[in-house]
Amino acid sequence: MEDLIRSGQITAIIDLTTGELTNNMYDSIYGTPKTWNGERVTAASDMGIPQIVCQKTQFINDGRNGLILRDIAQLEKALEYYLDGLSNWND
Repeated sequence: MEDLIRSGQITAIIDLTTGELTNNMYDSIYGTPKTWNGERVTAASDMGIPQIVCQKTQFINDGRNGLILRDIAQLEKALEYYLDGLSNWND
């Protein structure tokens, strides 16, 4: 996916991973690692595509190039923020 984003073939992404949601928001009992150490959606930041994530990363400045959700109930408003127009992209 990183290569497709960098080539311009993907211009928007939603990376909704249930493992991260359950681990970080609901303290999952399933033993999924709490953090991901690989490269994932870094290309989106490189290409100026805002991200909605549920975990703080070194690539996201909350409210600037993406939004960090603290609760799944925030997802609808976050999607509306970016999908209702391009004015909020990389303020």
